Amino acid sequence: MKNPHTDEPLLRAVIALAAVASLGILLLPPFFATPDEAKYIGLGLNILDGRGLVTDFGARFLNHSPVWPLLLAGPQRFLGIDPLAVGHILNALAASATIALTGALAWRIRPAAGVVAAIAMLGFPYLAENARTAGLDLPATALTLAFLWLALRALDRGSVRDGMLAGVLFGLGFLVKETALPFFPVPFLVALLAPVPIVAVARVGAASLAGAALTTAWWFVLHGMLGGTVYRLGAPAWTLLPIGIVAVIAIALGLSAGRLAGRPGAAVCGEPQERSSRRAASELRRR
Repeated sequence: MKNPHTDEPLLRAVIALAAVASLGILLLPPFFATPDEAKYIGLGLNILDGRGLVTDFGARFLNHSPVWPLLLAGPQRFLGIDPLAVGHILNALAASATIALTGALAWRIRPAAGVVAAIAMLGFPYLAENARTAGLDLPATALTLAFLWLALRALDRGSVRDGMLAGVLFGLGFLVKETALPFFPVPFLVALLAPVPIVAVARVGAASLAGAALTTAWWFVLHGMLGGTVYRLGAPAWTLLPIGIVAVIAIALGLSAGRLAGRPGAAVCGEPQERSSRRAASELRRR
């Protein structure tokens, strides 16, 4: 009987080639700036010039954080680089990362599914078209997929450190575009349906929440100060205080879940579990 693991290096190479192939978009000229791209560039320049979060028309813009506008405008202001070219490069890199991460996530089902997913994403016209713009959708997508991949990896290993890094990735994706928000609970819901100890889910989830909160807190505070409401929630700005307190309590309880359950987290997750998984995989390969 053929060992399925012998095909894995080839299949991984196919996914990598599909991701690298998308970088050919860098050789194509970017599309003309859309009103949205012009708005982000103007907003970023106004921020750097000390005018605040306002567009070229003088309107305050609080729909998204200033992270993407500053990424576009910063190189122009300080280095004289065309902001559309910067956006084109960042979007092409995001397209490559999106293909690779799509393949990696589907690989968790089976290696062949990873290859099919990566190739399908490479041939997706919407991906190529967005990669030739300076829009924020593709970078937000790549960061969200990176969060999903790393969070699932953290749950597999019971790694609090990886969980916090995943939370930081989520926070960065949220700051680019808040459409990342509904994806935050996904890896933890998946883990609850899989044979992952509840203590590990609690600890990794708390670490991810901590990473996300540390990354995004400044924007929620700034939005509350300027707009008077909680970003995208619409509640009065003062409710940020009780929301923050609840988040801190949830993080503390989650990180201490092992002790609260009467057993250390290392007994159900982490390095011992990872070493055991590696031994099992080695035995399967030898067979």
